[in-house]
Order: sequence, then C-alpha cells, then structure tokens
Amino acid sequence: MTRQAAYDAKRAARDVNREAFEAAQLAEMARAAAARAAEAEAEAEAWAGTIRVEGGGEADPAAEAAALEARDAAMITHLTTHKVVPLADLAAAFHVSVAEAVAAVRRLDGVGRVTGVFDDVRAAYLCITSDEARAVAGAIAEAGRISIVDLAARSGEWLDLEGAPKKKEVGMDGEEVVVLV
Repeated sequence: MTRQAAYDAKRAARDVNREAFEAAQLAEMARAAAARAAEAEAEAEAWAGTIRVEGGGEADPAAEAAALEARDAAMITHLTTHKVVPLADLAAAFHVSVAEAVAAVRRLDGVGRVTGVFDDVRAAYLCITSDEARAVAGAIAEAGRISIVDLAARSGEWLDLEGAPKKKEVGMDGEEVVVLV
C-alpha cells in the first residue's frame, strides 16, 4: 500500500467516525428537545387547572371617552394658563410621549377648542384666545402689511402673556428684555 492510499484510508475512517459522532449529537439534541417539549406541555397542563378567567378585557368606550374628555379639559386649562408651553413639558405633565402631546394639541386646535401656533424653534405651543387672534388680525388689516419683526415686537400689545412664565435676559443691544420661557 502506498503512502497516499494509507492516508486516504485513514482520512475515510476519520470521516466515517466524524459523521457517526455528528449523527449521535443530532440524535441527542433531538431527544433533549423532545424531552423539554414534553416537560413544558406537562407543566402547562398542570397550570391550566389552576388558572381561571373571570372576565374579558373589554374596554368600556364610555369610560375611555370620559377619560379623554377629562384629559382634554385639563390640557386646555394648562395651555390657556401657561400660554407658551414647551411640548416636552406638556408631555411630561400629562404622562404621554411628545408625539402624543403634539397630536392632542393638533386635534384640540383642529376642532377649535384651543387656538395657537407651534413654535418650531423652541418646540413649544403658543396658545392665543379668539380675542387676541382678532386683535392681531385687525392690526394686520389696518397696517395692510407687517413684517415678522414688527409683529413680534408689537405682539405684547395684542397678546395677554401675564400667565406665561417669563425670565429676564440681556439682549444683543445691552437692553434688558423679558423672554417667555
């Protein structure tokens, strides 16, 4: 027998042994999986006798509507009291995500229960009353055209921001200005 033939024979024997070992491992794994499944089934059957369902998890639509109405009323009060409300603070106050708070404000604004504008720069909502909106519209109609800078500068004349939280800062020109928080 040549060296190559002896090597090939040894290799074939090793391959047969390895394949037998792998087959034995697969059989053992299958047996263990079957044993675990049988054990889990037996445990489930044991627990099935002790679990009792007394009532379904049906939501009461009237209760949900009442809870939503109560939250909406509280949110309207919060918005109208604070006037300028950071959306993250609004979400935290009502234990909802910021996206849910924005959706609620958009819904309330859409049905006319609150009126205001979203401040994208500060991620806040500025709540204005119908009278304040009419005052701004009247001033714009009277002037015919007004710049954003003039509108912002004169907004204190039209908007009642007494309830809104404020802080004092020094402006770029060195003057002290009141900034809504």
